[in-house]
Amino acid sequence: MFASYDNEELIKEVKEDILEFGENMRVYAIFSYFPGVDRDFVTDYVHAEKPERDEYMTDDEYSHLIEQFNKQLSTLSKTKHKETTLAGLLAMLQTQANVFNQAPKTPKSTRKAIKKYQETHKADNYRNQTKSKAKKFIRDFARRDELLELRKMIDEKLKNE
Repeated sequence: MFASYDNEELIKEVKEDILEFGENMRVYAIFSYFPGVDRDFVTDYVHAEKPERDEYMTDDEYSHLIEQFNKQLSTLSKTKHKETTLAGLLAMLQTQANVFNQAPKTPKSTRKAIKKYQETHKADNYRNQTKSKAKKFIRDFARRDELLELRKMIDEKLKNE
């Protein structure tokens, strides 16, 4: 994100998806508004194409995957988003990452506000990005055995708090 948002992890995730699904796969880029810089930036994305059944999936696993896909699509009504390809999304994220490098085109007061916002919210942005990746993994990729393992970890953490 515009200097206040480190999107290296999101770029890495998109590159991994390009390797797995191809650069022409359709996705929805999800935008978040950052009042400190008065701009919208891509902070996440979801797949726009219905998942295909993997030969190793059971009927229940595939149904769950489709259910999660439909759930993701239904949440888009609550977000600002844009349909694009993974290649287009990567280009958007790389442009976002480079916006701050184009600082001479930006008024000095705006650059200063952005830098202050970045310093103030770095930990929150990292936490939100990590949480988003965990949700995406659980929602899109986790198998039943992994979900059960995560459930045990969550139960243990809740018990200890």
